[in-house]
Amino acid sequence: MFGFGMSRSASAITFVVGNSALFSKKELSPVEFGREIARLGLKFGVAQFSQYEKATDLDRTDQALLQEARKNPGIIQLLYGNLVAGSFLCFAKAVLRAPPETILEVESGILAGLRGLMPGMSQKIIEDHKDITANFAVAVEREITEIEANSSLNLLLKYIVDFYPNMQLPNHIPGGFVSFINGLGSRFVAICLNDWKITLRRN
Repeated sequence: MFGFGMSRSASAITFVVGNSALFSKKELSPVEFGREIARLGLKFGVAQFSQYEKATDLDRTDQALLQEARKNPGIIQLLYGNLVAGSFLCFAKAVLRAPPETILEVESGILAGLRGLMPGMSQKIIEDHKDITANFAVAVEREITEIEANSSLNLLLKYIVDFYPNMQLPNHIPGGFVSFINGLGSRFVAICLNDWKITLRRN
């Protein structure tokens, strides 16, 4: 596991992005980092769902899932986004070892980011999706620490059933869906570390 030290104050922590034009700037406060990962989570979530929709090798259970999801595609896109944002949050917690007060500020930024991305939604719905993002962070951490394989996939399937109450997922989980989701969180954790080279700096 990687450690970057602890700070007495969350305000003394800066997230430094070493190599990515996707972020609005190279140095971010914890709250700014939270806003950015909420935005990027939804960006990647929408793109990922679009790729799934356009795949040509989906089986009948995938088609059934998509048929239901297309009635309100925003929900599943947002859940994809929550998973990706949760992967960023997992990276901050489990790899960068950001102190608890810093993580609270990041989560505050996620909430603010979601508020901007979900205009017209109630405060409760926005807070629910912030909590879902935090739950995905825990699930992804269980995967990268090899405590529970497919933890984030199983959690996403649970949320899909919760948000689409009329959907009856078959015993055979859609294969195309699994291929698009399985390992997604851990891949984003690796990208944060190896490609975007995000680190913490104590000010």
